[in-house]
Amino acid sequence: MGTKQALRAMLVSPHFLFRIEWQPEPNNPKRLEAVTEYAFASRLSCFLWSSMPDNELLSLAFKGELRAQLKPQVLRMLADPKANELARNFGGQWLETRNFQIHEANAEKFPEFTSMLRQAMAR
Repeated sequence: MGTKQALRAMLVSPHFLFRIEWQPEPNNPKRLEAVTEYAFASRLSCFLWSSMPDNELLSLAFKGELRAQLKPQVLRMLADPKANELARNFGGQWLETRNFQIHEANAEKFPEFTSMLRQAMAR
């Protein structure tokens, strides 16, 4: 029973569910601190890959060189097949592309709409 309660408490905690930006003076917009290189690597990887940073990102973060190497790293990450997750997750949530398969088009307004077009739109 104790394990169940502990697990429940952990899963509903905002510290577990959200990435929290800790600021020394949260009500002072003039006092902002940049995230660490490790946090930056994590955010970049979560956004582009929906995954953890790889060894190359972590190595650059450890050396404090990630921000200086940002453009080549972003290009490298976008060339990786894991970058498909950006379109799948971000597009799926924001543009609701996940719903292409369940919504029906109005046949009178869109007579040229076919199942092949639906698949192409989803892709």
